[in-house]
Amino acid sequence: MAGRIVVGVDGSEAGDAALGWATDIARMRDAQLVVVHAWTFIPPAPLSEPGLMAVPAGDLIGDLEVEREASDAMLDQALERVDLSGLDVERRLVEGSPGEAVVAAADGADLLVVGSHGHGAFGAALLGSVSRHVEKHASCEVMIIRPKPDENRE
Repeated sequence: MAGRIVVGVDGSEAGDAALGWATDIARMRDAQLVVVHAWTFIPPAPLSEPGLMAVPAGDLIGDLEVEREASDAMLDQALERVDLSGLDVERRLVEGSPGEAVVAAADGADLLVVGSHGHGAFGAALLGSVSRHVEKHASCEVMIIRPKPDENRE
C-alpha cells in the first residue's frame, strides 16, 4: 500500500465526482481510500419559543438515530455508485462539521479530495464552504473537483 487518499462525500453530484476521481487516483497509486461522510443533527426548536405553535414533544434520541441511519444509507449509496474493486477502502461516518471531519480524517494522508458545488462567494458565505475550509486547514495536498457541466443546463 502506497499512502492514503481521503475523500469527502455528501450525496451530491460534486461529491460523486470527487469520489470517482479519488478512486481512480487510489487505484493508480495503490493507495488506501478513506471515504468520509459527516452529518449533523439539528434538534427542533424548543416548544417554548415565542411564535411557535405547540406540538407534541418529539423523540430526540429516535430522531437522532433516524438522521444517523439516513446518513449511513447515503454513504452506502455513494459507495455503490463507483467501482471499488481492487481497492482497500475505509468507510467513515462522522457526526460533526463536514469541513472539520474531512480535515481531521486527512491528518497524515497524502491527498484530500472534495467536491465543489460552485455556490460562489455569496452562497459560500450563507451555506459555508467545505472546500474553502479544506484548502485553508488541510495538512496534505488538496484536490477540489467540480462535476462535469450538464449540457442540458443553461
